[in-house]
Amino acid sequence: MSLYAESLFTLGMTAVVFGFARFQRSPSWTWAIVTGLVAGVVTLVRPTALSLLAGLGLGWLILRARRELRQFPKLVAMGLVAALAAAPRRSTTSVTTA
Repeated sequence: MSLYAESLFTLGMTAVVFGFARFQRSPSWTWAIVTGLVAGVVTLVRPTALSLLAGLGLGWLILRARRELRQFPKLVAMGLVAALAAAPRRSTTSVTTA
C-alpha cells in the first residue's frame, strides 16, 4: 500500500477548508490554531497550498473584516501557526550560492 502526495494534499486541504468554515462560523482561538497547524502541514506536503491558503485569508478579509475586525488577530495567529508548521521545509530547501 502506498500513500501519494495527492491524497494527503486533498485530505489536508479539505480539512483546512472545513476548519476555516468552522472558524468563520464561530471564531475561536482553537479553530484558528488547529486550522493553521493543518495548513502548515499541508504546505509541507505540497507548497502550492500557500496560494490556496492566501486566497482563503484574503476572501475572509474582504467579506468579514469590516464587520468583525476584532477577529483579525485570530486570523493572524492562524497564519503564524501555519508558517511555523511549514518552517522545517523552508530550512531544508534553502538555496546556497557559492
